[in-house]
Amino acid sequence: MNVAGLCHPLRHDFYVSHPPALIYCLDDCTCWPYGDPRRATRTIGQQRYCWIVWKHGHLGPTVLRWATFRQPQTLRIVECPRCISTESGMSV
Repeated sequence: MNVAGLCHPLRHDFYVSHPPALIYCLDDCTCWPYGDPRRATRTIGQQRYCWIVWKHGHLGPTVLRWATFRQPQTLRIVECPRCISTESGMSV
């Protein structure tokens, strides 16, 4: 989802009543139209995205983490608030 979508006033009540367990802010993930960067407008290229994770039965606050795709073949997760980095081993 586009990060700006997290702040949309029409989604506020949904997020409050169904809080996600986890949100990953992605540093370098661009969604190209039809997978083709040449079709992207400047606005599309400047958007930033996040992954929103819901877990059945989750109660409590949402955890926010940062993720980087800059390392080939690995999604690096940076834990917050202690800023401890771990390797997930997930392929991209």
